[in-house]
Amino acid sequence: MNKLILKYSLITLAGLLVQWWLFFFAPFAIPERIPSTPINIHGVFLIGYLVLILILFQKRLLRAAPDRGIGYLTLQGALMAFWAELAFQLIRMPTLVAETFGERVYYCGRGTIMVSAFAAVLSFLVAFQLKTKRTGWLILLIIGVLLLVALLKQVFPGLWP
Repeated sequence: MNKLILKYSLITLAGLLVQWWLFFFAPFAIPERIPSTPINIHGVFLIGYLVLILILFQKRLLRAAPDRGIGYLTLQGALMAFWAELAFQLIRMPTLVAETFGERVYYCGRGTIMVSAFAAVLSFLVAFQLKTKRTGWLILLIIGVLLLVALLKQVFPGLWP
């Protein structure tokens, strides 16, 4: 594994562990949602943290090899997030409330796949902005992704709680 991927995976893992502690084990109470909205604070924190790490990671990759394309940056960002999330899920696995070991493996796998897929989308958006610097197109891409998610929620309502 590339040293840079390992370094940023460990940084991401540290952030995930801090976030987990803050939202589930800290002695103070953080509300689950932003008041008067359906927005989950935990999710906003996760998105913000992932985007920040992806920007730093992909900028570092571009400094090392400025000729790399959007696809390469997206793949490297997705791999970095995958390794961090896999390690996080394996650490979290013993604390899961599940009746069988198979259920724990299922939740671990599901979490790893879902967060990694989401990080891959974020990685693409960050890579697109860093390589092209076309903010208008980026906004259109974000709107397109949001519309796609809304469509998928309508077609497959069981995918999201």
